[in-house]
Amino acid sequence: MKILYIDQPIEPPGGGQLSLLVLLKKVRREKKVFLPFHCSFSRRLEKENIDFEIVSCFSLFGAIRKFAPDIIHCNSATTRYSFFSAVCARLLGIPFIWHVRVSQKALIKDDIIAFLSSRIIAVSMCVRDKFSKLWHNKTDIIFNAVDDSFGVIKDNKIREKLSIREGEKVIGVFSRFEDWKGHDIFVQSAIKILQKGYLVRFIFCGTGKNENKIKENVFSSSYASKFIFMGHVDNVQDYMKACDIVVNPSVRPEAFGRVVAEAMSIGKIIVATAVGGHLEIIKDGFNGFLCRPESASLAAAIEKALNCGREIPGNALEFSKIFSSQRHISQIDKIYLKLYDENSGRRKRI
Repeated sequence: MKILYIDQPIEPPGGGQLSLLVLLKKVRREKKVFLPFHCSFSRRLEKENIDFEIVSCFSLFGAIRKFAPDIIHCNSATTRYSFFSAVCARLLGIPFIWHVRVSQKALIKDDIIAFLSSRIIAVSMCVRDKFSKLWHNKTDIIFNAVDDSFGVIKDNKIREKLSIREGEKVIGVFSRFEDWKGHDIFVQSAIKILQKGYLVRFIFCGTGKNENKIKENVFSSSYASKFIFMGHVDNVQDYMKACDIVVNPSVRPEAFGRVVAEAMSIGKIIVATAVGGHLEIIKDGFNGFLCRPESASLAAAIEKALNCGREIPGNALEFSKIFSSQRHISQIDKIYLKLYDENSGRRKRI
C-alpha cells in the first residue's frame, strides 16, 4: 500500500506537524510527503530521512498521478493546497483522508473539502463539531499522539542553569505568542500568585508576534526577576520536565491541546482553560485543573495545583496512555485498510 501525505506547514511548526511527524516515523507503509514549499518542516523530514517533494498547487495532479498512491492522507487545514489535493484525488479515483487539527470554521470551504473526502479524521469532538452533521458519519475522532521519545531527557540540569533555588516551584507555558494563547492573562494570574507570597518562577518557551508586548508587561512590573523567557527551544521536553506545573491559558478553543498531552505523558500537573479540546482531556481535580479563561480563575487553579498532592500527576500519567503512538498508528491503519479494500473492490468491478 502506498500512502501520499500532503501538508501545508505553518511557521513556526505547530502541533499538527509534530503529530504528523510521529505518524510518518512510525507507519510501516511505502510513503511520500508533498509540500508546497521548503520550510523548517521539510528540513525536519530530511533529517528523519522521510521522502518528500516540493509540489505546487498547479503541479499536484501530475505529481500525484506519477506517484500513484493507493491513499492520500492530507494533513493541511482548509487551504487551497488541501482543496486542490482533494479535487485531484476525486479525479484520479484515489481515496482521500482529510486529517483536521484546527477548530476554526471556514464554512462552505470546509463543506466542499468534506464532500470530496472519503474519510475525515478529527483530533477531538471539538473539531468534529465544527463540521455540518452531514459529514459526521464519515468522521473518526482520533486524538493526536505524543512521540514515544518525548520523555527522553537530553539535559537534566535546566533548573540549575536557570538558577532555580531549592524549594522554588517552576510553572511553564509552552506555546506561540499569539493573541489567543492567553499569555497576558497568565502574566496577570502569575502576579496574583506572587503577591500571595508563593516561592515561584515562571518560564515561557516559544516565540511569536506578541512576545515583545508580553515582555514589556512583565519587565514594567516589580516581579520581572520571577519570569524567564527562553524563546524557541528544540529540547522542549527538558524544560517541561524542569517544571512542576504546566499551564495552557488559551482564551480560544484549542482543537486538541498538544502541550497538555505532552505534559501528562511525563507526569506533570496541568492547569488549562476550560475550552475546546482541553475539556476532552482534563477531568478537573482528577488529572489536572480547569479554569475560566480569565486571570482570577486561572490564578485560583494554579494555587490549587501548587497545593495538590502526588495523586493528580499520577492520574495524568496513567491517562496519557491514550496518546501512545502505537494506539494512534493502529487507529489510522484501520482506516487505511478499510479504504484500500473498498477501493480495490471498486477497481475490480470496473
